[in-house]
Amino acid sequence: MERAGFGRIINFAGGGAAYSYPMFSPYGASKAALVRMTEIIGDEIQAPNVTINIIAPGAVDTDMLAEIRRYGGEVRTLVDISEPVRLVTFLAGPDSAHINGRFIHSRDDWRDIGLFDTPDLLKLRRTEKR
Repeated sequence: MERAGFGRIINFAGGGAAYSYPMFSPYGASKAALVRMTEIIGDEIQAPNVTINIIAPGAVDTDMLAEIRRYGGEVRTLVDISEPVRLVTFLAGPDSAHINGRFIHSRDDWRDIGLFDTPDLLKLRRTEKR
């Protein structure tokens, strides 16, 4: 991607990385690790038109969600599949070159370019004080 001068990597994390869900510790830990890996690789990328980001699509009606419900898991508001699809389409395109190493929920106001002005805002869902 760096040699080609363009590339987009888009990972998927889900709420397990952003929030505590009892009885889902392995899932949450693996998703949080994927978020941190995405952030680190984002810091390592040197090519101006190559990015890596990770999205939380929200609760989309899938077989996994049906299984969570079957075992008594709480399901918050469902997200229409078009919301994460729009975010992925945007991140895959040329207009997202300014977004790198971020953890973005499909319901974040990601169309607002000012959202990405604070470097630590969309990193494991917290802002750090240094």
